[in-house]
Amino acid sequence: MINSSSTPIRLCTAAIALVCLCFTGCRTAPAGPTADETPSYSEIAEVHNQRIERLSELYARGVIEIRWRDGDGRHFEQGNLDLWLQLPRHTALRVEKLGNVFLWLGSNDERFWLFDMLGDQTVLLTAPHDAAIDAAGLFAVRPLALVDLAGLTVLPEPHGNDDPEVHYDESLDAWLLTAPGQGGDTRLYLHRTSLLPVRVESIMANGDIAYRSDLQLTRYRTAARPGVPPSQYGRMPTLIDITAMQSPGEGITHGEIKIALGSPTGRVENQPMDRVFDLERLMRSMRPDHIESDIPADQLP
Repeated sequence: MINSSSTPIRLCTAAIALVCLCFTGCRTAPAGPTADETPSYSEIAEVHNQRIERLSELYARGVIEIRWRDGDGRHFEQGNLDLWLQLPRHTALRVEKLGNVFLWLGSNDERFWLFDMLGDQTVLLTAPHDAAIDAAGLFAVRPLALVDLAGLTVLPEPHGNDDPEVHYDESLDAWLLTAPGQGGDTRLYLHRTSLLPVRVESIMANGDIAYRSDLQLTRYRTAARPGVPPSQYGRMPTLIDITAMQSPGEGITHGEIKIALGSPTGRVENQPMDRVFDLERLMRSMRPDHIESDIPADQLP
């Protein structure tokens, strides 16, 4: 059994619970629109989902800063990161420092995982996406919540009377709606004119906000795709400040992550993306010393 109160696991608790949250920017909101100017849910969903379709495969390099506070005081870690996304469910986020990987968070269609290499031994934690996990535990926020909080989850198809209601938020000059996400219900704030997400909130079952992602509008960048004209590029946020609104895990009282990405791109030539989503391959490469998993030991890769 893994001691989840250890410093590396507390850091990774913050990382999972946060690799998913807060972009802030100053905006001066104009007077609110009239009811006739409010777009329908179907209009918003069409624009939003078209953008995500253009971002179906993504790769970006960048840097990450992780701050958290627990019973031992304040802590800080930073490193270089590589991010791969193959929407909707394949994710990989690798963090390294001085050439050594110390965190790998990822998922495929069936499950998600965390390789923690901060301590003397490599620890692997893995579980299926639909596993019943204590909301205050290590996997309270799963990798698919990263997709939600980056504004990259497809909105449900319109169905008429059952569609989410669209409201106007004057403070962010944004259209506001609540819809199902891959990591739970999400509240989306979409900029009034561009319809780009400027904030995403992950909502707990009791209605409280668990995590918040404020996506700075001025730091969206187009993601080039080989063989596709620039007019078909999608726009992706590249500055991500992450804050946990609730305790992200046992012993953690506060946590923040800042992710700054370079220009994102589509599939990288001569670098097959599938290998970064292959748990069996990752286990062979990182050789975990301890494993906490729902998979029986004799069935592990």
